[in-house]
Amino acid sequence: MTTNPDSLVFSADEVTRTLDGWQDGEGSLVERLAIAMAAAIRRGELSAGWRLPPERDLAAALAVGRNTVAGAYRKLKAMSIVGRRQGSGTWIEPAFDGGASREQVVGVGGHKLTVLDVAGERGRIDLAAALPTAPPTLDTMPWTGDTRDLVGHTGYWPLGYPPLRRAVAALFRRRGLPTTENDVLITSGAQQAIALIAFELCRPGDAVAIEDPTFPGAIDAFRRVDARVVPLSMDTVGPVDSYAAALRSAQARALYVMTTVHNPTGRMLTHEQRLEVIRAARQHSTLIVEDETLAELTYAGAPPPLAAIAPPRSVITVGSLSKIYWGGLRIGWIRAAQPVIDRLGRLKTIWDLSSSAPSQQLAVELLKQHDKLRQQRVSELRSRSATLLELLAEHLGDWHVTEPRGGLFVWARLPHGSATELAVRGAENGVAVLPGPATSPVGRFDDHVRISFVREPDTLAEGISRLARAWRDIRDRYAK
Repeated sequence: MTTNPDSLVFSADEVTRTLDGWQDGEGSLVERLAIAMAAAIRRGELSAGWRLPPERDLAAALAVGRNTVAGAYRKLKAMSIVGRRQGSGTWIEPAFDGGASREQVVGVGGHKLTVLDVAGERGRIDLAAALPTAPPTLDTMPWTGDTRDLVGHTGYWPLGYPPLRRAVAALFRRRGLPTTENDVLITSGAQQAIALIAFELCRPGDAVAIEDPTFPGAIDAFRRVDARVVPLSMDTVGPVDSYAAALRSAQARALYVMTTVHNPTGRMLTHEQRLEVIRAARQHSTLIVEDETLAELTYAGAPPPLAAIAPPRSVITVGSLSKIYWGGLRIGWIRAAQPVIDRLGRLKTIWDLSSSAPSQQLAVELLKQHDKLRQQRVSELRSRSATLLELLAEHLGDWHVTEPRGGLFVWARLPHGSATELAVRGAENGVAVLPGPATSPVGRFDDHVRISFVREPDTLAEGISRLARAWRDIRDRYAK
């Protein structure tokens, strides 16, 4: 790499501002500093191609010894996040190479961590993303939709295709939440739903409380509107305590939660815990945004949405058909009070005028078989979850694995080492997993990985075999 001009050098103060709370957590100061810097690079606060400050300058700014900074730089280099050369300093490696245009790149730092190879090239096994294939029913189901709705219409329904809005409303009513089509906005997937809510609710600097860890797309959506993201720690104290404490101290405008089949942990809140979340939000006048994207993938059946037991207009609910049916539909929704739906609908019109009309009509047809298709998908996922747990126990028995209550992922803790480094080594071995810092608003959980189990059993077996090879390289180094 050609070294950068002096104008592309981060000052020690600039780097320090991205490392708030870096000394919290476990491990040596070197490990904690390296993890915090890797997270800042992943968040884009420290840009690829720029040089980091000299060790002595950063050590003085952080009030630590120079050896601490030198050790952190060496650890980042070992993870291929930075480059170092005598006389040229330390720089952040470029984030992309020429083949990245087909791929979604996540992870930490300048090293490319591919989690979605839509072209299916290079034999990579993707256990980071969760992309269920379309159900076989799609090929054989009778088409009863009235195509005149499409042929005789412009195809633009800013709030959504009316029959689909009614069908989604019926789903909510079946789960105990009175809903009409006027309470529903159809979106192009749950990601657009979250982004619309973030744009409508937040102004720069507004506080939004988000579980830590959480869905990476939600972190991105709220950061995109310059909201101040307040992490709710879910690993050191009970999550309900975290909600109450964060809302009390941050005066958060909104609380983004997944109470049913949490991504990535797979946990579910009890009924009493849900009531405590609602009480805490009500006490601090905080609007709840509940993401139910995985809610119907529970093994025991989904409880009612929070909006069914919360005061009116205190909850906005997000849902999707991507994980039950097929992500290619790009069908999601927002359920909220009608004035909120009207505002979000006007905003969506600015973004894309309307979601795809054929996809919406196809979604109506699939919803006619919803119970059957949901049961088939849950049965399939439950079997594959069991397969993945068995594979992890066989090949990676020293890991601590949280058994999910449903959904698409296993959340696993490493006994030592860096999940970011494991993801890099995994990519080199032809398998992608999501390192924990990608799920954290503050770059924590570098001792965790999220592993998807949507793939076929044979593919899961090969993927875990590759991951185990990557892990052995790291484990053996720690054993020396």
